[in-house]
Amino acid sequence: MLKKLTSYFYLSPTEDVLDEFEQIYREHREYVRHVLYWLVRSELIDELVQETFIKAWKNYGDFKKESHVKTWLYRIARNCALDFIKKESRHNNENREEISDNADLEMKDLISKALMALNLEQREVFILYYKFGHTTKEISEILKVKEGTVKSRLSYSRDKVKNFFSENGVLDG
Repeated sequence: MLKKLTSYFYLSPTEDVLDEFEQIYREHREYVRHVLYWLVRSELIDELVQETFIKAWKNYGDFKKESHVKTWLYRIARNCALDFIKKESRHNNENREEISDNADLEMKDLISKALMALNLEQREVFILYYKFGHTTKEISEILKVKEGTVKSRLSYSRDKVKNFFSENGVLDG
């Protein structure tokens, strides 16, 4: 994949830089895929992952390594997700998920709907905390917001998800 990227952008990086970025890709592609999946819940995840790594490659020379690679990639993936969400909302696409008779699929669908009912800021804090296990301090650093803001968003998102499940008969009050 990376050799295609270099020819596509007519870059001639050193072999060390190419090997270094290829290592980053191998180590973090599943993380990026999970982040994007949980942020946008779309069947276009592969395209978004590819877009994230193309943007990362284009900007790799500017990466000063002051933050962790995972944090840097998260920000790029988040921006790709934001662009995707904006594009989707402009096209007024409706959610095309079909409700299944299968209870497991119904629960997954309900979870997706609960997450999508959150605004993006609440959704990403909720996912970073519950899905990826980051602390509120780590999330604060990743998103570049105060820890109190993270805690507030997390509290609101918990309440909204709990209310969503309660309204849909999953929780008893």
